[in-house]
Amino acid sequence: KTTNIQYCMHHILFLFMLSMYCSEWHDNKEQVYKLPSNKEVVYTERDILFLLGCTEVSSIFLQIITAARDPGWKQNELIVYSLNWCKPAFAISYISVRILWWPIHAWPIIYKAMNLCMYNSDFLVKILGASVSVCMGGLSIMQIYWGKQIIHMVIQTLIQLK
Repeated sequence: KTTNIQYCMHHILFLFMLSMYCSEWHDNKEQVYKLPSNKEVVYTERDILFLLGCTEVSSIFLQIITAARDPGWKQNELIVYSLNWCKPAFAISYISVRILWWPIHAWPIIYKAMNLCMYNSDFLVKILGASVSVCMGGLSIMQIYWGKQIIHMVIQTLIQLK
């Protein structure tokens, strides 16, 4: 069972990765990650840091919401009430980062990985290309699914306010 501390540390780790981003890292050939064939770049440090780090930006608000549900905090209604701004902040950041921003950066990686899987003769490269395609594709589907749920909740909340 995952605890709030483990959940929080997971997000802090990825935010730390984002804070380490430096544009010079992907400007030279030595800093580009390639699959074993060395023929095509599938992802770079920039892609890794941005995909894992930037997507976690929305999780800052989710973590605050989760912490507010903790039995110790839940007893203090003032704290819980004062954190109500986190719900719309989470919805806005999730939709903007994970629904609008994610496809721009993830789908080119999926395309490159599928090309490696289909057009490379090295079996290991095919396996790695397929793995990247499946993982990134699965994450993309997950982002869209949860984004749809969040948009539906936002619409329901707006209807209730009228």
